[in-house]
Amino acid sequence: IGLKIIEELKQKTLIIVPTKNLLHQWIDHLSKYTSLSKDMVGQVGDNVKEIKEITVTTYDSARLNLNLFRKTFNLVILDEAHHAAAKETIKVLEGLPAKYRLGLTATPDRSDKGEELLFKYIGNPILVAKISDLADNGFIAKYQLKTVKVPLTAEERIQYDKNMGIYRGYLRKRNIKIRSPEDYERYLIFRVNQDIEAKEALDAHRIARNIVYSSQSKLEKIEELLEKHSLDK
Repeated sequence: IGLKIIEELKQKTLIIVPTKNLLHQWIDHLSKYTSLSKDMVGQVGDNVKEIKEITVTTYDSARLNLNLFRKTFNLVILDEAHHAAAKETIKVLEGLPAKYRLGLTATPDRSDKGEELLFKYIGNPILVAKISDLADNGFIAKYQLKTVKVPLTAEERIQYDKNMGIYRGYLRKRNIKIRSPEDYERYLIFRVNQDIEAKEALDAHRIARNIVYSSQSKLEKIEELLEKHSLDK
């Protein structure tokens, strides 16, 4: 949907995503699935700061480089838009006077009602599809949801504990309690420019999360399950 709208509107576009992986995925898809040339696509984030006709950035980079984006883009696309519902991130939307705004998310609802703030700046949902409806209509395969727990490897556990120790140590030192996404942004993301230890804590937390998300045991279990169900439909 986002790629098609970019092609149809032909506006200077800012795409905001939650992770570096998605940043690079968008850049790849823009050149692969649209008529846009690679030299029309820029990025702000992952040690690159380059504004172009179509620019991809992360939510963190957008907050830290807001002045780069002011009065520059007519179309703003928020991927995984529920991340933008945090109050500190809403300030980014307030600072981007784009004529067109599009939010893409599979989980628009937040327990802290932050979606009400988000809808104020991008409008109410215009297309909603439940996973069950998609499965019933053949858009995705029928599925069963099961949780399979796997352990970290010994080395992953060491690195995870080390980095979570840095993160939790910073919270204790600054007497910070993280109870919501807004707290995470207020006490960490927005302190990185003034407090080097905040940046170290933020980096350590990201490393720990990445270890959990992409642990070797998890990859091996996925491979095992795919092999086991290779003939299933």
